[in-house]
Amino acid sequence: DDPYYFLQLGPMPETQGTTATDMSKLPLVPSLLSLDTDGRVIRLDSFSKILAPNLRCGWITAPAYIQDRMQILNESTILQPSGLTQGVISRLLNDTWGIEGWIEHLNALRAAYAARRNLFVTLARKHLTGLATFTVPTAGMFLWMRVDLGDAATDATAMPRLLDAMKKGGVMMAPDMPFRVANAAAAAAPERYLRAAFALAETDMFEPALERLARAIASIRGSELQDTQSVVCAEPIETTAPAPIAVNSST
Repeated sequence: DDPYYFLQLGPMPETQGTTATDMSKLPLVPSLLSLDTDGRVIRLDSFSKILAPNLRCGWITAPAYIQDRMQILNESTILQPSGLTQGVISRLLNDTWGIEGWIEHLNALRAAYAARRNLFVTLARKHLTGLATFTVPTAGMFLWMRVDLGDAATDATAMPRLLDAMKKGGVMMAPDMPFRVANAAAAAAPERYLRAAFALAETDMFEPALERLARAIASIRGSELQDTQSVVCAEPIETTAPAPIAVNSST
């Protein structure tokens, strides 16, 4: 199941600002399917991440005998995916773009996402140093960050209070809870994470969103950051919530 395979962004060019790499010169890493010599790999891909989210259509690559059984299962459950969606995709790929146009689209998409990733990471380093840590993503559309809540990290109410502060401050990101393993150890873990989608918001909203996140984190940590963080991190959250900036995604 590899819906983000075609969104490989490559490493962030540390010396080139937010400029994206020419993706036609950055080959995709080998997939498990490309390494399979025994017909053991069943690969699932999705057009939702690389063409249009609401298409909700994908494709399966598998040995013929498995495809036959999956077809029977498909027909006995949902009959088939939307015929209209399949027709639109088929017309676009086969009659309009062709394979060369498809590859050109994917490279343009990768370049656009890489530029967004580069800008978002640059601004995150500017505003969240000392407040959150993260690894620069080399694929996909998300930046996962570990939030440093200081002494409040062990407080079970810290994350809900942070989300409330973010809501009041006008920024939305996906919390870690829905992605955690459902057990007591995971629930009690002091580490707290947020997932930001750099593919969703307009790029001129990146900096305001990260400024608002920094203020929200600082408000949960308390006064310990007042002397060490930038002025924007020390400002109080506005009493009247500004228009929210959504930096989250359900996909």
